Amino acid sequence: MKILVVEDDLVTGTLLNKILTKQGYEVSHITDGAKALEALLAASYRIILTDWMMPEMDGPTLCRHIRGLNLPYYIYIILLTAKSSKDDAVAGLESGADDYIVKPFDKQELMARIRAGRRLVELEDINRNTLQKLSHTEKLAAVGHLAAGVAHEINNPIGFINSNLNSLVGYIHDIKQMLACYRELAQTLDQSICEKQLHAKLPKLLKQAIKMEQEYDIDFVMQDTHELVGDCLSGAERIKTIVHEMRYFAHPEKQSIEPYNLAVILNKVVSQFATCLPSGVAIDNTVDDLPEIECNGPHIEQAFTKLIQNAIDAIDGDGQIVIEGRIAGDGVEIEIRDNGRGIAPEHLSKVFDPFFTTKDVGKGVGLGLTTALNIIKMHNGFIHAESKPGEATSFKVCLPLAATAR
Repeated sequence: MKILVVEDDLVTGTLLNKILTKQGYEVSHITDGAKALEALLAASYRIILTDWMMPEMDGPTLCRHIRGLNLPYYIYIILLTAKSSKDDAVAGLESGADDYIVKPFDKQELMARIRAGRRLVELEDINRNTLQKLSHTEKLAAVGHLAAGVAHEINNPIGFINSNLNSLVGYIHDIKQMLACYRELAQTLDQSICEKQLHAKLPKLLKQAIKMEQEYDIDFVMQDTHELVGDCLSGAERIKTIVHEMRYFAHPEKQSIEPYNLAVILNKVVSQFATCLPSGVAIDNTVDDLPEIECNGPHIEQAFTKLIQNAIDAIDGDGQIVIEGRIAGDGVEIEIRDNGRGIAPEHLSKVFDPFFTTKDVGKGVGLGLTTALNIIKMHNGFIHAESKPGEATSFKVCLPLAATAR
């Protein structure tokens, strides 16, 4: 473990270096606080012994600078000081020091405090490693949940596309048989016309063609073929939508920013839900007119689509979704409120997390609210969620006004 000694007194610094080196520590000695900061950025020191009184930068100031650094590990700081009053101790600890030793120091006390600092640093390392492992495990679990959801979502359309294609293979075989019969019939009929007499095979071929058409139920085959192809196209479109959503989540498309009125966007989104609302669910859009915002219209439209769909999914049976809009400071606030089942307190902080969903596998992949949040953040806005389980849930979207509307 590396220890940095920051001491402008050469005798004291040399003594500390000698004591700590004998105990097996890798020690560096620096004489002022400014150089100590440079050394911290260049090497991974985990314990610092710093004098209080130093030129240019004193110990408490150095402590405050160290605590302001964005380091990936914790540094244990011990202040060395001749100040022994309670007020001095409080001031030193408030500056960011973990401990202090009053000069002249005792060697045994010094090493005991160093060992205490080492235990804390090692525990912090263990805690950080554990958190990293947990984070990795959570990511793997999230990816697994995503994979299960996407696989289920895609397997459904692939399943009926495969089934439909098998049926089409059978229909094509029957149609080929019919075409072969009709071709032979046409050839025989043509020969009869040329020879100006009825060919002996003609009546038999005609009966065979009529029989085959009845057996294969060609009228049904033609109608069902059209429906099967339509279902296959619908399934392919569904897969395309899932893939597009995944691509958009990973790499949002950049498009132009233009002035838009949120009332117009919301009216368009609500009208798209008009024909597909579950029975008993109503949307009350009270947003009439608002100042313009500068945004990417299709992206903001997609964000509100996700939020409204989430509200619809939260309602079991009859329910209502209310959309309200207002000016809030230098921005516009849109609130989407539903009286559905609500969100459990332990889930509220996770609703925007990628892949998080309380729906069954296949019902959603947990990217709707995440996508909405990403879009709003791209527009320098934010979303706030509130919920009372069993009563209501509210999502408030705040977006900055266009410069000309302020």
